[in-house]
Amino acid sequence: MEDWAAWRQLQLPWQPGVTDMEVRGLGSVSGAAHVGRVAGASAPAQSAPTQFVAPQDEVEISSAARMLDAANRTGGVREQRLEQIKAAIAAGTYDTPEKMSIAVERMLAGLAQEVAGS
Repeated sequence: MEDWAAWRQLQLPWQPGVTDMEVRGLGSVSGAAHVGRVAGASAPAQSAPTQFVAPQDEVEISSAARMLDAANRTGGVREQRLEQIKAAIAAGTYDTPEKMSIAVERMLAGLAQEVAGS
């Protein structure tokens, strides 16, 4: 009984006795059509067996991947240079006026190219 009371309180999209839609006749629906016999399926034509050819795998390596591979192969040289730079920074001898001048010139040249390109 308790279940029935819960069902009666449930809000449904339709309520008994409420008409949401009125249907008047069949309209354009035509009468039933004659059902005929279904034809059997014909046997497929026999053809020569085709030989299976396995697809060939293909790998394409991008230029960025090639550059990354080259950088990884020369890791020992880069690591030595990195250690030299770290030691120079620790000693306070890495930032020299000459290096700063070169860096500023390169930065200004890059900015000039950007301004000229836009």
